[in-house]
Amino acid sequence: MGNFITLDIELKPIRSFLKTVLDAVDSEYLRIKEKSDAGEYKHFEDKGNALYTPMMWEEIAFRAVLGELNALVEWELQILASKNDKSLKEKPGKSVFELKFSDIIKLIERNYKIKITEVESYIAIKRIREKINSFKHRKGFKKPLQGGAITLDKFTVDRKEAFQNIESVRSFLRDLWSKTKDN
Repeated sequence: MGNFITLDIELKPIRSFLKTVLDAVDSEYLRIKEKSDAGEYKHFEDKGNALYTPMMWEEIAFRAVLGELNALVEWELQILASKNDKSLKEKPGKSVFELKFSDIIKLIERNYKIKITEVESYIAIKRIREKINSFKHRKGFKKPLQGGAITLDKFTVDRKEAFQNIESVRSFLRDLWSKTKDN
C-alpha cells in the first residue's frame, strides 16, 4: 500500500509547476496586451505571433503534467502488482515492470479481487492515459486516420481540467490503496 503523505508530497510539485507556468503565461499575455494597446504591433499577425509562445508554454505544461501523472499512476500500479504475485516469483528474470499495462491491471485484479474500473476516478485516469498516449504518439490527434480519411480531431486540456487531473490521480490512488490494504 502506498503512503498518503508521500502521495501528497509527489503531487505538490506537479501542482506547483503547473501554477508557476500558468502565472508566467498570464504575465506574458498581459505584457503582449499592453504592447498591443500601446500600438507596438504594426500588423495583426505580429500580435498573433507573440501570443503563440505563451500559448505553447501552456500546452507544454499541460502535457508535462499529464505525463507526470500517468507515470505516477503506472509506477504505483506496478508496485502494487509486484506485491503478493506468486506467478512472477515462479518465473525468474520476469519483472512486473516489463509487463504491458493491461497485464499489470489483470495481476492487481486477480491478486486483490477488485475491479480497477470500480476504483474512484478510474474514468479520469483512463482519459489521462488516452490523452498522454495521443500527445506522445500522434501529436494530440485522437484518430488521425478513420476509414482512410484524415481527421483533425485533437485532444485538448484546459486549466480547470489540468488541476482536476491532479486531484483525480490523488483520489484514484487513495481509493485503490484502501481497496488493497488488507490483502
